[in-house]
Amino acid sequence: MTGSEIRSLPRPYSATHGDLMVRLAFILITLALFLAGQGKPAPQTLEAIPWHPLATGLPPATISGPPTSLTFDNQTTRTLKVFWVKYNGTLKAYGELHAGATRMQRTTANSCWMVAETSGKPLGYFLTTPRLGRAIIPARLPVPVLRSRKYTPGTRQEAILWQKKLRGSLARLMKMGDLVDFRVGPGLVVFASVVLLSLAASAQYDPHALWDEADSA
Repeated sequence: MTGSEIRSLPRPYSATHGDLMVRLAFILITLALFLAGQGKPAPQTLEAIPWHPLATGLPPATISGPPTSLTFDNQTTRTLKVFWVKYNGTLKAYGELHAGATRMQRTTANSCWMVAETSGKPLGYFLTTPRLGRAIIPARLPVPVLRSRKYTPGTRQEAILWQKKLRGSLARLMKMGDLVDFRVGPGLVVFASVVLLSLAASAQYDPHALWDEADSA
Protein backbone atom coordinates (compact mmCIF):
# COMPACT_ATOMS: atom_id res chain seq x y z
CA MET A 1 0.00 0.00 0.00
CA THR A 2 1.45 3.32 -1.11
CA GLY A 3 1.58 6.52 0.91
CA SER A 4 -1.16 8.15 -1.16
CA GLU A 5 -3.52 5.25 -0.47
CA ILE A 6 -2.86 5.51 3.25
CA ARG A 7 -3.67 9.20 3.26
CA SER A 8 -6.93 8.57 1.33
CA LEU A 9 -8.36 6.16 3.97
CA PRO A 10 -11.25 7.67 6.04
CA ARG A 11 -10.29 8.79 9.51
CA PRO A 12 -12.08 7.26 12.45
CA TYR A 13 -14.84 9.45 13.94
CA SER A 14 -13.71 11.46 16.98
CA ALA A 15 -16.38 13.05 19.16
CA THR A 16 -15.93 16.70 19.83
CA HIS A 17 -16.11 18.33 23.26
CA GLY A 18 -19.61 19.66 22.54
CA ASP A 19 -20.96 16.22 21.64
CA LEU A 20 -19.65 14.76 24.91
CA MET A 21 -21.31 17.51 26.93
CA VAL A 22 -24.66 16.95 25.20
CA ARG A 23 -24.54 13.21 25.85
CA LEU A 24 -23.58 13.73 29.48
CA ALA A 25 -26.42 16.20 29.99
CA PHE A 26 -28.90 13.78 28.42
CA ILE A 27 -27.74 10.98 30.74
CA LEU A 28 -28.00 13.19 33.81
CA ILE A 29 -31.51 14.39 32.90
CA THR A 30 -32.68 10.81 32.31
CA LEU A 31 -31.23 9.68 35.63
CA ALA A 32 -32.85 12.60 37.48
CA LEU A 33 -36.28 11.83 36.00
CA PHE A 34 -35.91 8.16 36.92
CA LEU A 35 -34.99 8.96 40.52
CA ALA A 36 -37.85 11.46 40.81
CA GLY A 37 -40.31 8.83 39.62
CA GLN A 38 -38.94 6.30 42.10
CA GLY A 39 -39.26 8.65 45.08
CA LYS A 40 -42.83 9.71 44.31
CA PRO A 41 -45.30 7.73 46.47
CA ALA A 42 -47.91 5.74 44.64
CA PRO A 43 -51.47 7.05 45.04
CA GLN A 44 -53.44 5.09 47.62
CA THR A 45 -56.94 3.96 46.83
CA LEU A 46 -59.70 4.34 49.39
CA GLU A 47 -61.61 1.25 50.46
CA ALA A 48 -65.39 1.60 50.41
CA ILE A 49 -66.68 1.11 53.96
CA PRO A 50 -70.16 -0.47 54.16
CA TRP A 51 -73.03 1.63 55.48
CA HIS A 52 -74.99 0.00 58.34
CA PRO A 53 -78.49 1.45 58.83
CA LEU A 54 -79.54 2.00 62.43
CA ALA A 55 -83.10 2.50 63.65
CA THR A 56 -82.85 2.43 67.43
CA GLY A 57 -80.20 1.99 70.07
CA LEU A 58 -76.46 2.51 69.67
CA PRO A 59 -73.94 0.92 67.30
CA PRO A 60 -71.10 -1.29 68.60
CA ALA A 61 -68.30 0.30 70.60
CA THR A 62 -64.84 0.99 69.24
CA ILE A 63 -62.05 -1.59 69.61
CA SER A 64 -58.39 -0.61 69.68
CA GLY A 65 -56.53 -0.85 66.35
CA PRO A 66 -53.73 0.63 64.22
CA PRO A 67 -53.96 4.23 62.91
CA THR A 68 -55.87 4.86 59.68
CA SER A 69 -58.17 7.49 58.18
CA LEU A 70 -61.79 7.70 57.07
CA THR A 71 -63.14 10.10 54.44
CA PHE A 72 -66.82 10.96 54.90
CA ASP A 73 -68.88 11.71 51.78
CA ASN A 74 -72.33 13.13 52.47
CA GLN A 75 -74.38 12.45 49.35
CA THR A 76 -77.66 13.47 50.98
CA THR A 77 -79.37 16.85 50.60
CA ARG A 78 -79.28 17.76 54.29
CA THR A 79 -76.74 18.48 57.01
CA LEU A 80 -75.84 15.55 59.26
CA LYS A 81 -73.95 15.07 62.51
CA VAL A 82 -70.96 12.76 62.97
CA PHE A 83 -70.26 10.94 66.23
CA TRP A 84 -67.42 8.68 67.31
CA VAL A 85 -68.53 5.73 69.46
CA LYS A 86 -65.95 5.55 72.26
CA TYR A 87 -64.51 2.41 73.84
CA ASN A 88 -67.11 2.45 76.62
CA GLY A 89 -70.00 2.87 74.15
CA THR A 90 -70.64 6.58 74.74
CA LEU A 91 -70.73 9.14 71.93
CA LYS A 92 -68.38 12.00 71.15
CA ALA A 93 -69.54 14.64 68.68
CA TYR A 94 -67.27 15.52 65.74
CA GLY A 95 -69.23 18.38 64.25
CA GLU A 96 -71.57 18.57 61.30
CA LEU A 97 -71.20 17.46 57.69
CA HIS A 98 -73.05 19.64 55.22
CA ALA A 99 -74.93 18.32 52.21
CA GLY A 100 -72.56 17.19 49.44
CA ALA A 101 -69.48 17.82 51.60
CA THR A 102 -66.53 15.50 52.22
CA ARG A 103 -64.16 15.37 55.17
CA MET A 104 -61.11 13.31 56.05
CA GLN A 105 -61.00 12.10 59.65
CA ARG A 106 -58.00 10.46 61.27
CA THR A 107 -58.97 7.46 63.36
CA THR A 108 -57.99 3.86 64.13
CA ALA A 109 -59.02 0.52 62.71
CA ASN A 110 -62.06 -1.15 64.32
CA SER A 111 -63.50 2.28 65.16
CA CYS A 112 -67.23 2.92 64.94
CA TRP A 113 -68.51 6.22 63.50
CA MET A 114 -72.20 7.03 63.74
CA VAL A 115 -74.13 9.46 61.53
CA ALA A 116 -77.27 11.13 62.86
CA GLU A 117 -79.76 13.82 62.03
CA THR A 118 -79.23 17.31 63.42
CA SER A 119 -81.97 16.46 65.91
CA GLY A 120 -79.88 13.57 67.19
CA LYS A 121 -81.83 10.71 65.59
CA PRO A 122 -79.31 7.99 64.55
CA LEU A 123 -79.27 6.98 60.90
CA GLY A 124 -76.39 4.52 60.57
CA TYR A 125 -72.75 3.83 61.26
CA PHE A 126 -69.45 2.78 59.70
CA LEU A 127 -66.81 0.33 61.00
CA THR A 128 -63.28 1.21 59.91
CA THR A 129 -60.61 -1.21 58.71
CA PRO A 130 -56.77 -0.97 58.71
CA ARG A 131 -56.90 0.39 55.13
CA LEU A 132 -57.75 3.98 54.26
CA GLY A 133 -61.53 4.08 53.94
CA ARG A 134 -64.25 6.10 52.29
CA ALA A 135 -67.57 6.36 54.12
CA ILE A 136 -70.30 7.18 51.62
CA ILE A 137 -73.55 8.31 53.21
CA PRO A 138 -76.10 7.30 50.55
CA ALA A 139 -78.45 9.87 49.08
CA ARG A 140 -81.39 7.57 49.76
CA LEU A 141 -80.98 6.07 53.18
CA PRO A 142 -82.17 2.45 53.12
CA VAL A 143 -84.77 1.28 55.60
CA PRO A 144 -83.03 -0.53 58.48
CA VAL A 145 -83.71 -4.24 58.77
CA LEU A 146 -85.12 -4.99 62.19
CA ARG A 147 -84.69 -8.33 63.91
CA SER A 148 -87.68 -10.59 63.36
CA ARG A 149 -86.55 -13.45 65.62
CA LYS A 150 -86.45 -13.18 69.38
CA TYR A 151 -83.58 -14.37 71.51
CA THR A 152 -84.42 -17.72 73.08
CA PRO A 153 -82.09 -18.68 75.93
CA GLY A 154 -81.62 -22.24 77.11
CA THR A 155 -84.09 -23.95 79.39
CA ARG A 156 -83.90 -23.82 83.18
CA GLN A 157 -82.89 -27.48 83.33
CA GLU A 158 -79.91 -26.83 81.05
CA ALA A 159 -78.77 -23.91 83.21
CA ILE A 160 -79.01 -26.03 86.40
CA LEU A 161 -77.08 -28.88 84.75
CA TRP A 162 -74.33 -26.48 83.65
CA GLN A 163 -74.02 -25.09 87.18
CA LYS A 164 -73.73 -28.58 88.63
CA LYS A 165 -70.94 -29.44 86.21
CA LEU A 166 -69.10 -26.24 87.08
CA ARG A 167 -69.40 -26.88 90.82
CA GLY A 168 -68.18 -30.44 90.34
CA SER A 169 -65.13 -29.28 88.40
CA LEU A 170 -64.26 -26.71 91.09
CA ALA A 171 -64.71 -29.31 93.83
CA ARG A 172 -62.35 -31.75 92.10
CA LEU A 173 -59.84 -28.93 91.67
CA MET A 174 -59.95 -27.98 95.35
CA LYS A 175 -59.30 -31.60 96.39
CA MET A 176 -55.94 -31.64 94.55
CA GLY A 177 -54.08 -30.70 97.74
CA ASP A 178 -50.85 -32.37 96.68
CA LEU A 179 -50.62 -30.38 93.44
CA VAL A 180 -52.46 -27.12 94.09
CA ASP A 181 -52.64 -24.98 97.22
CA PHE A 182 -55.16 -22.12 97.36
CA ARG A 183 -54.51 -19.30 99.80
CA VAL A 184 -56.12 -15.87 99.94
CA GLY A 185 -53.36 -13.35 100.66
CA PRO A 186 -52.50 -9.69 100.07
CA GLY A 187 -51.84 -10.41 96.40
CA LEU A 188 -55.60 -10.63 95.85
CA VAL A 189 -56.07 -7.01 96.93
CA VAL A 190 -53.19 -5.84 94.75
CA PHE A 191 -54.49 -7.75 91.72
CA ALA A 192 -58.00 -6.36 92.17
CA SER A 193 -56.59 -2.82 92.47
CA VAL A 194 -54.61 -3.23 89.25
CA VAL A 195 -57.71 -4.46 87.41
CA LEU A 196 -59.80 -1.52 88.64
CA LEU A 197 -57.11 1.02 87.76
CA SER A 198 -56.74 -0.52 84.28
CA LEU A 199 -60.48 -0.26 83.68
CA ALA A 200 -60.52 3.37 84.83
CA ALA A 201 -57.52 4.24 82.65
CA SER A 202 -59.01 2.62 79.55
CA ALA A 203 -62.30 4.47 80.10
CA GLN A 204 -60.52 7.83 80.30
CA TYR A 205 -58.04 7.20 77.45
CA ASP A 206 -59.06 8.87 74.21
CA PRO A 207 -56.48 8.91 71.37
CA HIS A 208 -58.77 11.07 69.26
CA ALA A 209 -58.22 13.94 71.70
CA LEU A 210 -54.55 14.04 70.68
CA TRP A 211 -55.52 14.28 67.01
CA ASP A 212 -58.05 17.02 67.72
CA GLU A 213 -55.37 19.11 69.47
CA ALA A 214 -52.96 18.54 66.58
CA ASP A 215 -55.60 19.59 64.03
CA SER A 216 -56.55 22.72 65.97
CA ALA A 217 -52.89 23.78 66.48
